[in-house]
Amino acid sequence: MKHWRKVILFFCVFIVNLWADESKSETDSKTETATSFKGITITEKHIALMRGIADFLFSHPSDTVEQKEKDKTQKEIIQAVIPAKSEKILKVGIPRDNLPFTAMRNGTPIGFDVDLIRLLFENKAVHVEIVPIETTEIEENISTGKVHVVLGCLIKNTSSNSTLGNSDCYLSTDIAAVSWKKPKKDMQKFSFEGKCIGVIKNSFFEDYIRNANILNAKVVTFPTNGEMLEHLLKESKGSDQYIDAFLSNSYAAKDMVAKYRELELSLLGTKQEIVVLAPKDSPWLGTINQKIKKIEGSDKLSETKRHWGI
Repeated sequence: MKHWRKVILFFCVFIVNLWADESKSETDSKTETATSFKGITITEKHIALMRGIADFLFSHPSDTVEQKEKDKTQKEIIQAVIPAKSEKILKVGIPRDNLPFTAMRNGTPIGFDVDLIRLLFENKAVHVEIVPIETTEIEENISTGKVHVVLGCLIKNTSSNSTLGNSDCYLSTDIAAVSWKKPKKDMQKFSFEGKCIGVIKNSFFEDYIRNANILNAKVVTFPTNGEMLEHLLKESKGSDQYIDAFLSNSYAAKDMVAKYRELELSLLGTKQEIVVLAPKDSPWLGTINQKIKKIEGSDKLSETKRHWGI
């Protein structure tokens, strides 16, 4: 590097002197210390200027802590202005009307799981794109590539025939039955026998209640928790979709019961793991698992849970 500095210095001096002023008076030439090259005047100022240019272009800073910090800052600045098109896009499907986990309000996705997925990829070169989907079409949306992953308080899939894989568990839930409050004198335990029971179509809860083979029970399916709640509140036994109770996760059930004091919930004591669903071979599952472990016990995750009452 030192040899190159000398070469460039000589070259710069030579070029500048081609432009040097040859009309200086004899008096100036006698009084100013100078070096001449083929009749062209080279002054001390010219040499100093060229040396400064060479140092600027070919300087090699020492490997100090201060320099490392400057290099780090420059690298961060460069990364910050990388075009958005270079980002990876993660398309996340969320069921509608599934508070406190996922919902759409005035076109904006909200809920604990929405905040969670954004927290997982905070300050990363991944753009999270939220795509509202129907709960009944989760597997179809994933298989067609409309979304890469789906979340929204989804229970771990244990079927060996399914094409869907699970992330690590990031929350646990109980199965809850939501029904009308019983009179205080009636302390009998809630029973499904002979009841019309609402569940989300193609959900874990539908499989659960059908496999239970409850005597004289009728299973009625719905696309969302909101529609099940609406039909329960109508209390119209003449309807084909009349229900005595419906099944949901304990968090959603608590949220609904808090809003409608005439309802109550019964926990069934069946703990289930809440996960993110994706194709079994999806690389996103491994990435999400790493990030779930990283934020476990963090203040940000705790604050997000408190905000959504989880």
